Amino acid sequence: MVAAPLLTRLKVATHHLELDSRLAAGENPDASPELARRAQTLRGRRVRHRLADGLENVVVEAIAPPHGHSASIPVQRNAVLAAEHDLLRLVRALRSDQAPPVRGIAAVSLLLTDGTGPVFAPHPPGTLSEAAFQAAFHAEAG
Repeated sequence: MVAAPLLTRLKVATHHLELDSRLAAGENPDASPELARRAQTLRGRRVRHRLADGLENVVVEAIAPPHGHSASIPVQRNAVLAAEHDLLRLVRALRSDQAPPVRGIAAVSLLLTDGTGPVFAPHPPGTLSEAAFQAAFHAEAG
């Protein structure tokens, strides 16, 4: 892997939500150096496994009884439980030997890092289920 220029690495580090949104929407990773770098990072085994762990933790948190005070944002328990099947499909896709298409990986990254998204913030019923289904569809398309 060739080291990306410092400016590209900085832009990726500071704009990862925007880049993940663009990749999850299906934008070609070759459209910009920043998208290419972010896609390369997301395809990495370590990142994919960390995302899979994050999804599992979200499901476990939804299943477990509520715990006292925490610094973390609580998950939308009912929404996560309704989407559990597709969230666990994503875990399997992320842990596969071959990296799934970056569109699915980016969608998972958004689910886990966007505090205003359907995992952590109230949304209309079915929003997380639909997002998880779409992400699993794209992750398994490879």
